[in-house]
Amino acid sequence: MKTLRSLIAIILIAAVCIYISFKKYKEDGITTKALVVFTGDLAVDGCGWLIKIDDNTEGYYHPDKLADNLKVDSLPVKITYSRTKQKFNCGFISAGGGLPVIHISSIVASD
Repeated sequence: MKTLRSLIAIILIAAVCIYISFKKYKEDGITTKALVVFTGDLAVDGCGWLIKIDDNTEGYYHPDKLADNLKVDSLPVKITYSRTKQKFNCGFISAGGGLPVIHISSIVASD
């Protein structure tokens, strides 16, 4: 009986862990126009490379990954992204809770 309870507990814990891993992103597959911007080096209170989403009043987002060939200041892009639950702390923004982190699943330079 004790072994059965332990087995059920392990299965429940595993199920919860799997559920949490699938809920990593808040939203899936939002496609929009955006701008890649460089806000200054992290070592001197900048926030590095950020994404400014055109149709969003929240402002700037920190991409979890950004290819080197897209690190061009003021580069217009079209992105498909998902918001994560993470925050990125940088510069003076750290005091305000940080910037939202996004996961970019598709990004192409646009006009």
